Amino acid sequence: MKKVKLVRGNNRIIGGVCQSIGERYKIEPILLRVAFVVSLFFINISIFIYLILWNTIPNERKINLKKGTQIRTQILGSVIGSLLGVVFLGGVAYLTMELLNDSSGFLGVIILAIYGFPLGAVLGFSVVKLIMEKKSFNDLNEL
Repeated sequence: MKKVKLVRGNNRIIGGVCQSIGERYKIEPILLRVAFVVSLFFINISIFIYLILWNTIPNERKINLKKGTQIRTQILGSVIGSLLGVVFLGGVAYLTMELLNDSSGFLGVIILAIYGFPLGAVLGFSVVKLIMEKKSFNDLNEL
């Protein structure tokens, strides 16, 4: 029996992770999508797992960029995303501290800002990857 490769195909909603896992293990992708959405409420790390799978499962679509350009663009997305993550989560924590008139919560601001760095990097990398995949797919359709 031949196993199906784990590849993100064209029948995707966001990143194609649920679709590719469903095809590989013969599970309806809609069930995996529902399970993922439900897990967002209970498991805080599920979004990281999805993003990691999205970035590691190979894509069926080919991205029409030189390899060096593609990597530089994704690294730039990660850097910008990490800076935005630090500013956003640190800012939210700081505003919360100010609204509660709690000056002792400065450590929480630092912790959330540090947490925002990898979160922003993964999100920035993923957003840039999604934009490149969509643009590449549209370019292929125009041929």
